This record gives sequence, structure tokens and C-alpha cells, in this order.
Amino acid sequence: MDLVEFQKEGMPRHPWETSRVKAIKRILAKYIDRKNRKILDVGCGDCFAITELFKDTDLSRIDAIDVNLSEEQASEFAKHRGISVYTKYDNLKTGFYDTIIAQDVIEHVEDPVAFLTEITGRHAAPEVLILITVPAFNTLYSSHDSFLGHIRRYNTDELKDVLNLAGLKVVESGYLFFTLLIVRFLTVYFQRLTNLKIKNRGVGAWKHGTMLSKFIELALVTDNCISLFLNRLGLKIPGLSAWSLCKKQ
Repeated sequence: MDLVEFQKEGMPRHPWETSRVKAIKRILAKYIDRKNRKILDVGCGDCFAITELFKDTDLSRIDAIDVNLSEEQASEFAKHRGISVYTKYDNLKTGFYDTIIAQDVIEHVEDPVAFLTEITGRHAAPEVLILITVPAFNTLYSSHDSFLGHIRRYNTDELKDVLNLAGLKVVESGYLFFTLLIVRFLTVYFQRLTNLKIKNRGVGAWKHGTMLSKFIELALVTDNCISLFLNRLGLKIPGLSAWSLCKKQ
């Protein structure tokens, strides 16, 4: 989640978060030997996603960084998650990483090409694998994006252009959450037609029970499994989130 959505440690997780972690695991499983790798999570937020992605694995190191974290938050998340958490790039102890993950980060950045070029130039090993996720389709930009501090949204072609300009070659790309795309489309255009003000609280405000959460998570996991299966058959279905796996050119 974005830090603006974070409320406190131990709160129930939104099914969108938990189902996305499972989808990203499936995407990475095809490419990553889960042993003896150094992982860097850029824009880690509260570190939930990165620790869930590589739970029960034999990795040599997981580092997470978010310049918007306070030192107190970084220390708290590191203690609870069992990883190294930083607030400054200069403090990273490992120079180069085999895998770099930036989940919903570059939509916050004014110049994503310069941002990615610097990150990969300073911290990417020669055979690095990089996973980028972003909110999809700028036509769906809404007050919720403004609340989260998003500058824009991307489709996979626009994301590919940014990655290519940053010296990265896309290996595979696609979308997640095709059912939520319909919901967001209806919500955004209803809001525009009625000029209705919607209170934005984000996924950190999820307070529903276990049964409802599990039911929605199952539906979203199924949604993403269908998208990933069809994507590997060459059928790219639009969704609410776009992703790309890439390497250095």
C-alpha cells in the first residue's frame, strides 16, 4: 500500500493487496530461482508486499527502501518484517541486486526515466530482473489517484516506452484485475457526470471480516489467474494494474 494509506501495524489487509502478492509470485516464479538472490524493493511502503513475496525462501538478502518513511517507521517495519529497511539510497549496504521490484512507484515520479536510470545504474547487477507495476489507463485518473499522489497512470505500451528510454528491455508484460477495471470505469465516469465528491481512504482502511475478505480475495485471485493464463497464450486482457518484467539492455 502507499504510505498515505497506512494506519497501523496489524490492521486487516485488503483483498486487493493479498491477491496482488499472489499474482506477482506467479509472475516471478517463472524467472527467479528463489535461493541466493539479493532483492531490492524500491518504494516499499510498509514492507508487507516484499516480505509476503519472499516468505519462507532462502534469499541472501532483502533490502527495502522508501524515502517517504521516517526513521522510526523504517525501524518498526524492519523489526516486524525481519528485513533491512532504509530511508536513503546512500545507506544501502549492498551495491548491486539480482532482483529489483518497484510496485506502484513510478506513477508518483515526475521523471520516471531519470528515476529508473539512476536506480538501475547504481544498484542493478548485470543480469538483473526488474519488476514494475503501475495503475493502468490514464483515462481512469480520478480523485483517488490525487489522494495517493499519483501523477499519471500507464498502459503497457506507455510503460514499455518509459522502460526502453531508461535502458531496460521488456521481457513480459500484462495486466491484473480485469474485473476491477469495470468497477473503476463506472465509478470514475459516474463521479465525473455527477461531480460527486467521494471520500478517499485507501486500502489501509479495510475493516471487514475474515469471511468476506477471503471471498473477495478468492474472486480476485481467480481474476488474476485468468489474466496471467491468457497473457501467456498471447491474449492480453486490460486490467486495473499494469506490470512489466524487464532486464537491462
